[in-house]
Amino acid sequence: MKDLLKEILKLLDKNNIDSLIIKHPANVSYLSGFNAREAVILVSHKQSFFITDFRYLGEAKIYLKNKNLKIECVTKNNSLGLVTDLIKKLRLKRIGFEAQKINFVEYKYLLKNSCGFFKIIPTFNLVEILRVKKSECEISKIKTSVLKLVNIFKDIKNILRPQITEIELAAEIEKMIRNISTRPPAFEPIIASGLQSSLPHAISTKNKINKTSPILVDIGLDLSGYKSDLTRVFFLSKISRKISKIYDIVKFAQEKAIENIKPGVSCNYIDRIARNIIENKGFGKFFGHSLGHGIGLEVHENPSINPINTQPLEEGMVITIEPAIYLPGEFGIRLEDMVLVTKTNYEVLSGSLSK
Repeated sequence: MKDLLKEILKLLDKNNIDSLIIKHPANVSYLSGFNAREAVILVSHKQSFFITDFRYLGEAKIYLKNKNLKIECVTKNNSLGLVTDLIKKLRLKRIGFEAQKINFVEYKYLLKNSCGFFKIIPTFNLVEILRVKKSECEISKIKTSVLKLVNIFKDIKNILRPQITEIELAAEIEKMIRNISTRPPAFEPIIASGLQSSLPHAISTKNKINKTSPILVDIGLDLSGYKSDLTRVFFLSKISRKISKIYDIVKFAQEKAIENIKPGVSCNYIDRIARNIIENKGFGKFFGHSLGHGIGLEVHENPSINPINTQPLEEGMVITIEPAIYLPGEFGIRLEDMVLVTKTNYEVLSGSLSK
């Protein structure tokens, strides 16, 4: 396992900063090696700290896996106050902070307390750069999360019935998730039937599921901090020609995009393959979001599989591929699978789940 703090310290040197304040929960968990809550990490060449308060101190002492982080306990309910005290004690001068994660009040606090002692410098995605490529341990955790989610999808067939409402189905699925994981669903389940399925992130309603309508189910599992995210469309009876046509287009677009995944291929090239298929069939304007996204400690993380991202795929990336067609006022079809970029091509982690 690579020494993550050493990797961060290299990035500090590259960005000409002495230290980095890390507050984003996923980044804190990544560097600490456990699902950390309410904590801040301060990284520097002189000393690095894991800062939390009394409520989570016991957890940190038990689960903290990165032994290069010294645990500090906040005593005045002000973690950034302790951070600035440590910065001054170590006489650090150029302090980086996560510009996209620290809010305005926190920024103003750092600015106020920096006067005459240190300079605060915005940084972007320093930890996220490391998180893009998953380690063998992370891949193992993600695979387990996907496998458990696949089993939930298979069990959905046993509870899906006419006249059940979207919200009732969502509640039953959440119960299934809770029986597997100690954590809540990775995100609020999207259960959308009929015309609701034409809304990409529809909120489940009290509408009863119609026998002749598609039922879109987009759910995620959080297992050991690592997320899974899959979408399938269910049918309770024979479907219309139009629904069948749209479904086949989306399925074909996904298959062709996945077939072209391999290291070195750009994200926008993969997006273009699926988008071209949908556009050539006359439905381009009904597919308005990215083809997919990275997934790991967060449901949405780098890289984004979209029309403008030229970033090349690399071995160890885990991404979703989720083409869709949404016909306003009628229905929507989206199929989503999780894919690991391997040394030579790809592995569909959710491959055992039929479409």
